[in-house]
Amino acid sequence: MRKLIVTLCLCFILVLSGCFNVTEEITLRKNGSGTSRVTVDMSSMMGMLSAFIPDSLKESMDLDQLMSTDMGKFTTVSGISNVRSERLGEYAYAISYDFANMEALNKAQALNNETDTGFGKMATRFTSKKGKLCRETNYSSSEAAGEEEHSLQDNKELFAMMGEPKYTVIYHLPSKIKKASVKGVDAKVDKDGTTVSIEYNFTDFMEAEGKIMDHYIKY
Repeated sequence: MRKLIVTLCLCFILVLSGCFNVTEEITLRKNGSGTSRVTVDMSSMMGMLSAFIPDSLKESMDLDQLMSTDMGKFTTVSGISNVRSERLGEYAYAISYDFANMEALNKAQALNNETDTGFGKMATRFTSKKGKLCRETNYSSSEAAGEEEHSLQDNKELFAMMGEPKYTVIYHLPSKIKKASVKGVDAKVDKDGTTVSIEYNFTDFMEAEGKIMDHYIKY
């Protein structure tokens, strides 16, 4: 119950502030192995609203516990190794792990797919073959979200003023990128030619149904 209350409070804060960022990085090596790293940064959000949050709620937002929970679910997955966490600030942390191949990465992704935060579920699957990396992520809304999903559309002007929460996906490839095809948003290839970044508005996930990420990268 305590965890549910904290989650609901965090969701409420997120909807009000918008200053919430998630960055997902996938580093792929030539042999098909690689590293996954997810960074969650609530620093700006909490900086804006800390004066309005009771001390009891702040104490309940134990990032060390969140990191421990996230790490624990990956340690038993076959093909996943070197699971580690990094606390980047009072309200920011990262979880990363090495994967032996795409099968192992997809097994780890499946654990995330089982989690419903109250906003909904995202199911992700990767495929990689002969210089091609493909990703498909499908979103299904949560029954628990209820009327809050509709209110997101009504608060677009508020998000525009305070900043949309962002979900950024970054791929580091083992050689120069020849083509990056992403449906719905722009893919930005860095100067080094081996890194591509894709940025989404987090709330777009909550307003959509079905496929929300369709990535095709040839390198």
